[in-house]
Amino acid sequence: MNRLFSFFFTIAIVLILSGCQKKPVNGQVFIVTQGAESHKLALVPVYYLNEDNIKLLQEKLIAEVKALKEARAKEVETAAANLKEAMNSMTACSAAFKVAKDKETEIEAAISANTKRIPPHKPTPDPQFAEMLAQQITEYYKIVGEVEAKDDELKEALNKQSSLVDAAEIQLRSAKTTLDEHNSVHAAALAVNTSLSFDELAGILEGILPQFTATTKTDIDGKFTLSDAVSNKRVLVSFAKRMTGAKWEMYVWAGVIPAKLPNNMLMLSNDNLLPKDKLTEVGFTPSEF
Repeated sequence: MNRLFSFFFTIAIVLILSGCQKKPVNGQVFIVTQGAESHKLALVPVYYLNEDNIKLLQEKLIAEVKALKEARAKEVETAAANLKEAMNSMTACSAAFKVAKDKETEIEAAISANTKRIPPHKPTPDPQFAEMLAQQITEYYKIVGEVEAKDDELKEALNKQSSLVDAAEIQLRSAKTTLDEHNSVHAAALAVNTSLSFDELAGILEGILPQFTATTKTDIDGKFTLSDAVSNKRVLVSFAKRMTGAKWEMYVWAGVIPAKLPNNMLMLSNDNLLPKDKLTEVGFTPSEF
């Protein structure tokens, strides 16, 4: 009698315990496009994290965001310094070009003035004033000789000055190109030195998550299984991305699995993505699936 009672008591305990055990949670990760096409996402890591890991994940996210914003601020600072240097160089090159060009114009004016020193009319022979004419002719050719010598000197100076003008112009163009480049770099640095977008934050999260051990990964059909007992103190986090055209589309899921899950099935899709306002520079707020 005692043996029979012991047998049935043991069977009862086993049945009670097996009834208390929670079944594994099965899930699937997929995205439905605007064209109503369903895309199953394979090899997506699924992280089932406890409170300590969630806290650590949040801290890492905040630290990465801070580091990125500091780096961007440094880029703006460097870009501003480079832009200022380029502007100073442009100013100096512009001044140097003006000096060189003014000197070239001055030499050209001197050449013109030197040419005008030659009398407009060459003396013509006149027997009545032979002696005077000889003196005029001598003076005329003296002036012509001086003008020609000065002209050669000035033209040589002009050639040298023109070379200096060309060199100054090349430096000026180079300075302008450099200035334009630094203007663009500075403008781009200013443009990104703002609050981080959801995609940028999701990208940071993508880099951090592999530091944790994934609980499981989706198979070729986007399916996964959580064999551990579901606890409200744990948060399921998953990240995936898909190329759409020339751009990556980011998907983030982060939430607590409800105590009562219909058919023990958890679908991660467009319907329960982490809202964009729940992922910020100061961490993320898990929702409930």
